[in-house]
Amino acid sequence: MKPEQLAEAVWPYLLGLMIFVGWRFGLAATFPHQIDGLLAASGTVAAVLIGFLSTAKAVLLGLSSSEALKILKGAGFLGLFYRYIFEAIWGGLAFLIFVTVGFFVADPHGVPYWYQAGWVLLASIVVAQYVRVTWLFFALLAKV
Repeated sequence: MKPEQLAEAVWPYLLGLMIFVGWRFGLAATFPHQIDGLLAASGTVAAVLIGFLSTAKAVLLGLSSSEALKILKGAGFLGLFYRYIFEAIWGGLAFLIFVTVGFFVADPHGVPYWYQAGWVLLASIVVAQYVRVTWLFFALLAKV
């Protein structure tokens, strides 16, 4: 794997980790005590991201006869792009499941620290994965 491909592959995870460290040490790990609204909104966002990415993959498959996709396939990048979509969809699903768990671990005082940390880390990674796929998808559509 070339260095630029490696950077593209890992930056969502590194950014998520950096946001987590910033939250933990820079923001003193603050988290809302009234969690129900955040969990409901997080679940909705995760479901929308999963739906969008699944639709984007279907659109991409529909473009299989386009010149841009043939070039990507010939250069060996199409499989990589599919992997990024796969990672983003499964990341969104993992976040959706994690959010659902939050409804069961929450009490009147909020949620445990392990849940807060997991939420911040997963949310950061999922958003970065979504940005990566969206950026690449629109760059591809610009060439179609």
